[in-house]
Amino acid sequence: MKKAIILLSGSPSGKNKFIEEAKKSSWLWNCNSRDFLGTKAHSLYWDGEKNEKYYDFTLEFLNLVNKYFYFEARYLKDQIEKFLSEDSESKTDKVKKFNTFLLIVHGVSKELVSELESEYGVFQVHISQRNLNTNIELYDTVLYEDDDNFENEVNRVIRILTKGD
Repeated sequence: MKKAIILLSGSPSGKNKFIEEAKKSSWLWNCNSRDFLGTKAHSLYWDGEKNEKYYDFTLEFLNLVNKYFYFEARYLKDQIEKFLSEDSESKTDKVKKFNTFLLIVHGVSKELVSELESEYGVFQVHISQRNLNTNIELYDTVLYEDDDNFENEVNRVIRILTKGD
């Protein structure tokens, strides 16, 4: 079984491109603590629109539950443990069979990254554009969504991380 955990950051459009390309070769799990908290907003009469008010709410909610319950770390570790304990040799969607599994973790607090790296060996992938000045030294790898070979680079990273090469 080939598995990898990727902490994905960067431009929303680039992250979407990364995920769409990864779906072609891998079975994906996605995990984002703020999205999880956002699902709780439905029971609080949220109108369903992901606007500035929604994002402000999820950030404040995250800060609050982190303060009292160390939520983000506990939630992410729980999701990672579930992913790692999954022992299926393959998964099949309606058309394709996959034997490569990725857990894509989004929106991780900077303070938590090194803890997840040391405990679980997660790999940081940052998506940017060539013309932006990114702090590339903070990440294991940086991919540029506007490069002609972006899709090939996504697949190369997945092969390396899941030891498919």
